[in-house]
Amino acid sequence: FALGASIDSLFILSETWLLQLAGRHNRGRLVGLYGTLLASGFVVGPFVLAVTGSEGWLAFGIGIAVMVVTAATLFAIRRRVPAQVGGTEGSIRAFAALAPGLLLAVGVVAAFDQVALSLLPVYLLGLGEPEARAALALGVLVSGNVLLQLPIGWASDRFSRPGVMGVCLACALGCCVALPFSAGTLMVWPVLFLLGAGGFGVYTVVLADLGDRFGGAMLLAGNAAFALMWGVGGIVGPPLTGVLMDQLGSWGLPATLGASFLLLMGTLRRVR
Repeated sequence: FALGASIDSLFILSETWLLQLAGRHNRGRLVGLYGTLLASGFVVGPFVLAVTGSEGWLAFGIGIAVMVVTAATLFAIRRRVPAQVGGTEGSIRAFAALAPGLLLAVGVVAAFDQVALSLLPVYLLGLGEPEARAALALGVLVSGNVLLQLPIGWASDRFSRPGVMGVCLACALGCCVALPFSAGTLMVWPVLFLLGAGGFGVYTVVLADLGDRFGGAMLLAGNAAFALMWGVGGIVGPPLTGVLMDQLGSWGLPATLGASFLLLMGTLRRVR
């Protein structure tokens, strides 16, 4: 519990710092770079565990070393990050009243993230995919997150944030429709790659939009609200999807994710 609370605080503070330091002209690109590095860390972690094994202290030692290096880096640049958020008042309740669409988008992405991590291999195994391909599928999906978040952030700077978000949602929704038909064929790989890019790209655009619209204490409250909604989406998404997978078979997972993306598309104007 303490570890989760501490890491969540790092998310809130680092994203607040990032949005404060970025300008309107490059915020999307910097958030995209942030998303790329974040996803890369999620990819590297399991590989470290695969090399070290789950027994003994080596894996824990590597984790501790990473935290020590990070703490030392933060200490070295402490005068270059904003010392305070500024502003006078900000609360999660006030932020929720001002930006319900942003919170909905974060909840949808969080549900997508946790459903993919916990159920995508199970889903593909149920469709008859070999175990090795089902395990590889998650890596392909995450690679779309790693490789395309920076271009998505750049596009949101160059064009409009709602427009780019709409493209990401349309891409993710189309991939959900195509997933049951592509399983067992080579087409499943580009479908999973684009699903990861589009689904996670929504968060890149939403985070940049948060920095455009809010500052000071309300920006910090917004990041805290994002963290709260990430938890809510992560808790609700997998059980609901699991039930529908039992009821709907091959359409359970893509139908759940597709419906959430479609709901968000229908409220896209409220995101702004």
